[in-house]
Amino acid sequence: MHIAKIVLLALLLTLAKALFSGSTITIATLSVAVSLVAGAYWLARRGATHQAAAILIGSLIATLSLLVLSNGGIHDEAMLAFPALLVFAALVGNKWLMWAITLWTLLFIALLAWLHSRGWFAGLSAVRGYSAYFYTAIILLVTAISVGWLASDLRNVLITLNSEHQKLIDSQAEISHMAHHDALTGLPNRLLIQDRFQQVVARSQRHNSKAALMFLDLDNFKTVNDTHGHFTGDKLLKQIADALSETLRASDTVGRQGGDEFLVLLDELRGDADAAHIAEKLIAKVEQTGREFDASCQLSCSIGIAVYPLDASDFETLLKKADVAMYAAKRGGRQHHRFYEPSMASRIESRHGKPR
Repeated sequence: MHIAKIVLLALLLTLAKALFSGSTITIATLSVAVSLVAGAYWLARRGATHQAAAILIGSLIATLSLLVLSNGGIHDEAMLAFPALLVFAALVGNKWLMWAITLWTLLFIALLAWLHSRGWFAGLSAVRGYSAYFYTAIILLVTAISVGWLASDLRNVLITLNSEHQKLIDSQAEISHMAHHDALTGLPNRLLIQDRFQQVVARSQRHNSKAALMFLDLDNFKTVNDTHGHFTGDKLLKQIADALSETLRASDTVGRQGGDEFLVLLDELRGDADAAHIAEKLIAKVEQTGREFDASCQLSCSIGIAVYPLDASDFETLLKKADVAMYAAKRGGRQHHRFYEPSMASRIESRHGKPR
């Protein structure tokens, strides 16, 4: 777009000068060229860059050729613009276009030499044989080859830079994913859960709804590791992670706190009954997953639930209270859920000795 603007300005200045001292053919040629380049500029502003470049280059080649033919031939100032066309074609990244312009320019020089021999430019100073045409053609050919090499090197550098930039973006995305997700299960980690909690709070305040944070702990999971080994235990954890994700609603989030502990963030709750219903589904799903993994596996889970904004308005406090409620669920016989109650407050201290 900027190149079209510069070319349009140059043509307007040239046309203004031609109106005072130029021939009718020159004025007409420049007027048509201004119209075409203005159209190319209009297309470029609307994003049609390829069409704009084609019109710009085509109109300039035709304009320059007509100006050279109708004025001073090879000595006309318009000949100086042909190398600029080669550079422009190389910059737009089309080497075939550049070599097409080079071929046309060489053929055009040959045409000028032939026309000169026929007396077309008889009114101009004599040219010593064909030397001027020959040297002009050589200079343009060398220019084209040099520009082609430089443009090729520049394109290769840009390709390399783009590749490295994409690698950097991919690395940053991977690092961000690792920082916010559990390495074993791929679930969100506590940091990401906390970030999503802020979004849930905003929606809850906007819609006057409730939210809840569940602390889910697998019962007797240490027995699985001791009996089958940690490799099998990790495999089971992955299956449980998938099972929990499949059970929850699209608006909810499940993450891994660490070890055999999971966090579940529930959004848009109408009341405690919704949270209790989801908790029962999760308990049943964990038990089913354990049986499918190994018929002899007696896997269950206990869930503690803290409700926003009733129990707390900040994530850390809500997490502590959900943890205490889960502790109470385990004390009460495991494989069921408990909502946080103020009477449990005395248990918000160390979790040492918590039944597993």
